[in-house]
Amino acid sequence: MSSSQSIAIGDSKCATPSSGSALTKLVVVGGVIAALVAATPFIFRAGGDNAYIAIAVMTAILTCAAAVLAGRAKGRLVLIFILALAIAFRGYALFFEPLLSSDIYRYIWDGIVQAHGINPYRFVPADPALAHLRDATIYPNINRADYAPTIYPPVAQFFFLLVTRFGTSTVVMRIALLGCEAVLMLLGIWLAVLGRVQYGALVIALASLVKPFAALALASIWRPWDWKMPLAVIAAVVACYLPYVSLGWGVLGFLPSGYLSEEGLLSGEGFWLLSLWRLAFGEMRYDVACYAVLAAALLLILAFRVAFRRERTVGTILADVNMLLLAVLLLLSPSYPWYFLIVAPFVALLANAPASAPTWAASIGALLLTNETESLNNIPWLLARSLLFGSVLICWALSVWAGRAKRASTEQVA
Repeated sequence: MSSSQSIAIGDSKCATPSSGSALTKLVVVGGVIAALVAATPFIFRAGGDNAYIAIAVMTAILTCAAAVLAGRAKGRLVLIFILALAIAFRGYALFFEPLLSSDIYRYIWDGIVQAHGINPYRFVPADPALAHLRDATIYPNINRADYAPTIYPPVAQFFFLLVTRFGTSTVVMRIALLGCEAVLMLLGIWLAVLGRVQYGALVIALASLVKPFAALALASIWRPWDWKMPLAVIAAVVACYLPYVSLGWGVLGFLPSGYLSEEGLLSGEGFWLLSLWRLAFGEMRYDVACYAVLAAALLLILAFRVAFRRERTVGTILADVNMLLLAVLLLLSPSYPWYFLIVAPFVALLANAPASAPTWAASIGALLLTNETESLNNIPWLLARSLLFGSVLICWALSVWAGRAKRASTEQVA
């Protein structure tokens, strides 16, 4: 039996010598990652953002190495080991109160408000009309409680209401969130791949009413000139907003009334590419409007290019959705690392494909955006984004070059 073959024992398979060595190395790397994860909450509390970024980036780089080793190893033990670590890491986080964001308290608050028959978009948490709902655990930790109505779309609100019927603690909400990691968008893509395009479109539409970026996935499953799918999506969106529509445009919550300004999107300061332009050429009149138009045009071109693609396989669909998500993240350059979680599943789904390189860069580089503690030593805004998006662009260019080289090689062999 050759070294590339595996030895069957019962209904399982033992690894070959080479894959066994990879598994051993994977276990060692996994152990180091586990130790770093265990230390992270304490390091963050002691050293703040910079200490957290250092240990998180170190962990992420080790995860890259673990991914390579996992690809080389064989057998069920690899999958069992990875799943065990994933469950352990997520379970460990439940022992600590939220460290990097207090948004979860707003999720719980919105669920509580709805349970009392109140439209969550109607009042800010500090409004006297909601005084009877305040407690000593959730309400004091809500950010922007005195001036910001909720920003979360209707499907997210349905979710908050449902989860808080089981409990109003951060542990209950986090357990529910762990069960929903990117499920809706990926479920929609899976349904479309199976030929149930309309159902897939509806699921993705629902996902976009939790995280709007997910709407870009519709381009990968839409067939040109198919009018049924857009109508179904519009109908789903309208139906989801109906329970809250008594407020009119108020259903958009804090998004138009403050978030766009707070994040520097109205002034243009929040856009990385525009900031670089201004650094080189200075601020110009209407440059924000011009940037918005150009960015929207680029996204539309990319979306139509994906929609009109002739060759559609599981691999091309996943690569296209990943590319669209990376493009919108690059153009909008959000301020918080958790916005980049939407591309994290594609690291695994694209496996060792060249398209996964910029996704790795985005997933790791996003950690540089952590800015939860006030310190003069925090990484400057423009530098953090330049390191993040610069690495994404470099990896993107390299992946395109590698893909073309691979196609050229295949054509020569053929």
